[in-house]
Amino acid sequence: MEMWRHGSCSVRHHLLDAQANARAAAPKYPVPLSIRFVLALLAPALASSVGPVGAIGEPIEGPETAPELRVLTQLVMDPAAVQETPADDAEPKVALESAPRPSAPSASVSVGLPFRGRLRNARLIEGSALIRFKAGTPERERFGTDELVALIEGAARHVATVAPGAALTVGDLSRQRGGRMAPHRSHNNGRDADLLFYALDEQGKVAQPDRLVGFRGDGRGRAGDGKRYRFDDARNWALLEYLLKSPIAEVEHIFISNELRRRLLTEGRRRGADEALLERAARVLRYGGGRHHDHFHMRIRCAADDLPACRDAWARPGPPEHG
Repeated sequence: MEMWRHGSCSVRHHLLDAQANARAAAPKYPVPLSIRFVLALLAPALASSVGPVGAIGEPIEGPETAPELRVLTQLVMDPAAVQETPADDAEPKVALESAPRPSAPSASVSVGLPFRGRLRNARLIEGSALIRFKAGTPERERFGTDELVALIEGAARHVATVAPGAALTVGDLSRQRGGRMAPHRSHNNGRDADLLFYALDEQGKVAQPDRLVGFRGDGRGRAGDGKRYRFDDARNWALLEYLLKSPIAEVEHIFISNELRRRLLTEGRRRGADEALLERAARVLRYGGGRHHDHFHMRIRCAADDLPACRDAWARPGPPEHG
């Protein structure tokens, strides 16, 4: 009996050593099959000396449970599991929502150019408490790539978090299969979106116009029905900041009037935005002609997994197409 106890202690010490070795070496040096066979033979005898054991593969319970028996079960059944068991004092891992994460290829594919292209496996943007749609925008013109839709949804959530009280009003995206979409010259391949400006009423309270409102450089505007509004500098800057910093997709251009471009850059400086962000905003915000005093016209770059079918711009020099 004394010899058995001595032998049992020896085995237990070897098991604890095996646990340490497994954590350090597995799966590079897995436990050989012969050793696992020996450990399996020893398991019943060891169980009688260290306490009760549950069914194979189930947690072992009871006050007499010994840690080395749990190690034995893991080594016999799944050596890699020993390495994956975190220490009790391990630092918890916290996922940061704003941090870039490796992403699997999306189902959608943007083909060709924004003004001569197609869209495959498009994603429909859905309405919610944070996303509403411009009056008259049919569902058939609310399709985009996975990246574009995710970016818009993330932007709406961000603005609602930092400045609660207003929803993002979304206009035209693309058709389900892309192609021409009158009256636009672009919006052909799921990478363009019209986003209406956040607005305030004349008393400075949140307003939610469901139609385009043309704003002047002084921030005052009027809708087609005659209602007057003010440009919501805070929320429109928050929207722009998110679009420029989000890892979901890279924004290529945001077409806007020169007066509102200057207004937004001034708001960014007033809020203490760093120079890198202001420089990027100055590059991305551009006047594309046409009616861009009443909405952001955003275009994202091709997703990496859409290349080479997707193209960002004409090979010939000149300003990008818009509208």
